[in-house]
Amino acid sequence: MIFEFDETENLVMLKENIRKTDQMRVSLSINTENHRKFYRELDINFSEAKEVIKKSEFAILIECYTFSERLLKNTIYHCLNYTRSSNQHINAFMKKKIEPNKFSPNVKFNEFEKELKTLANSNQYKFLLEKNNIKVRMYDEMVTSRHSYAHSNKYPMDYENYEEIVLILEYLSWECNLFINHLDSRIEMSNEHKVILEEIKQLKKMHPSVQKLRGQPRDRTKGINIIEFRKRVTSYLKKYKNKLIEVTIFENRINILQEIETLNFNVNTINDLRGLCGRYLTEQE
Repeated sequence: MIFEFDETENLVMLKENIRKTDQMRVSLSINTENHRKFYRELDINFSEAKEVIKKSEFAILIECYTFSERLLKNTIYHCLNYTRSSNQHINAFMKKKIEPNKFSPNVKFNEFEKELKTLANSNQYKFLLEKNNIKVRMYDEMVTSRHSYAHSNKYPMDYENYEEIVLILEYLSWECNLFINHLDSRIEMSNEHKVILEEIKQLKKMHPSVQKLRGQPRDRTKGINIIEFRKRVTSYLKKYKNKLIEVTIFENRINILQEIETLNFNVNTINDLRGLCGRYLTEQE
């Protein structure tokens, strides 16, 4: 790796920095007079103390962006065997084109995925997390804010979003580790999830009904064999649950799929299945 850093440790430190900064922000907001008195006794201008807290927010912005950039660059360099090829011409070419101190890939969510897809040389590779997910939008806003801060000293970032952004950083780290170590399995995971997701979208469109699931004809289930659908969900969980639970952002999705897996067709109704499908799709947003 070009940048030696422990992803897990860095995420823990980042979460702690966010917690401490937020604690100070809230305290300054609700205990303003006490803080004014405290700093007055220390002969420190209160506005300067607030500026220090603001600088801590800027530091967190840079920390989030740097983590993402290092993660992507490390993944690219690892896959290209940067400067470690037996062909010295290849080493020289890579060093000129993607020298670490000059190479700055676009780390917005969609571009991050494109970089990995190019390395995979496969159109089947796709992030499991949807690009229109609200947390993804927050992450992209962080990247934009970092550029605004770097180039024009503007800081349009909403501090309340940082905890959500850390979840995306955790997710991207997970994607990169699977990409490096289990790419074929990761592509299979995407393909199987795509089939399940499309069926969930169709099943959500079923007409509301309190009829039991057992024996429902396909014209009522949008042409989907719901027994086979449940089997696919069971198979998916059996193969990939242990990997999926490594990512906090998938926790609710896993729980919903487990509820689908345990549906009793003699007891549960069409409305029960529709509801679970709706909840799953909401998690995609």
